[in-house]
Amino acid sequence: NLDQRALFTPDELINYSGFNAEFIYDNSIVTGTNMMQGTRFKARYENYIGLGRLGQNKGFGQLTFDFRNYQKLHRSLIFATRLSYGQFMGKAKK
Repeated sequence: NLDQRALFTPDELINYSGFNAEFIYDNSIVTGTNMMQGTRFKARYENYIGLGRLGQNKGFGQLTFDFRNYQKLHRSLIFATRLSYGQFMGKAKK
């Protein structure tokens, strides 16, 4: 049996500390089986900081947006749109 840590170099064994914040807006309603009407929006930010000597300059963050809209066109016909965006940032982008 091979120890899993033997597969990584010391630079890959970094501990991180971080936080995230999230904003959610949802005014959608269920109008039937698998049918919705309304808008959903989520924005999320995560930030992680590398700890210790090996973690210096290894921090990174992520920003994501997700927007969805469900518009009733006629009876059981729903027009659904979705826009999504994500971006990594920091010195050690993923």
